[in-house]
Amino acid sequence: MAAKKSGKGFIESEWEKLEQMRDELRVQAHLLKADMKKELTGLENKFQKLKRDANANPVKRAAEKSAEEISDATRLLFDTVKDGMTRIRKSLKSK
Repeated sequence: MAAKKSGKGFIESEWEKLEQMRDELRVQAHLLKADMKKELTGLENKFQKLKRDANANPVKRAAEKSAEEISDATRLLFDTVKDGMTRIRKSLKSK
């Protein structure tokens, strides 16, 4: 039968493990926050472009591109922003 650790040794050992786990989680949370901030900044830029494009003069846009190309590009940009924001929301909920 294995000998039990003394109360003080066990507590110190478990305390060190707990501190290490806490420190690792802090680093992971910091990195996750930085990654999400970077992704959100990119999404914000795409969102602003989408907003500008949606509010642009339709006659001018039609002269530059066909209505179908505008629609496809806008839809793709909208989906990209929406998917990115959904990923961030799911990531925040799972943490």
